[in-house]
Amino acid sequence: MTPTEIAAWYAATVSTSVFLWDIVKWFRNGPRLRINTKCNVSYPDGRVIERTQLEGGGEAATLADYCHIEVLNVGGQPTTLIDIQVKNEPSVNGRQVSYSGPAFLTHSGSKALPTLLGPGEMWSGRIEMTCIETIAENGRPIIQVRSSRNAKPIQVALDIKQGAK
Repeated sequence: MTPTEIAAWYAATVSTSVFLWDIVKWFRNGPRLRINTKCNVSYPDGRVIERTQLEGGGEAATLADYCHIEVLNVGGQPTTLIDIQVKNEPSVNGRQVSYSGPAFLTHSGSKALPTLLGPGEMWSGRIEMTCIETIAENGRPIIQVRSSRNAKPIQVALDIKQGAK
């Protein structure tokens, strides 16, 4: 082999490697959603379950517990967050219970669904724990997020005591 042929093979190998790396980067550059949850959280603006009169003339309020949900776009491109749903895995009795978009209260800074979620942006909302407990009676609760990028929804199993697994 002559030095010219060796240089040609070297250049062909390097350019092919760079081309393949660009393809890998292109596939990885799309939106990637991460879901974080925390159950049994109460908020100062939450629904008041009970009011109790205190001896000093004040009043104490018992607030409802919620499941806090965050959907983060950790990828490099935007995606439309279409819907979020809490439902149970199909159980032996075949009964399935679910709560969708309107059951969620969005937090300030988050828009109503559907919404565009850019790179590094987060959607945040909550749903009452009574809804989650109703679902848990019929099977293990899961959170399902639909976005415009994925054909299949992203699912995360929910542990009522800890949050997402």
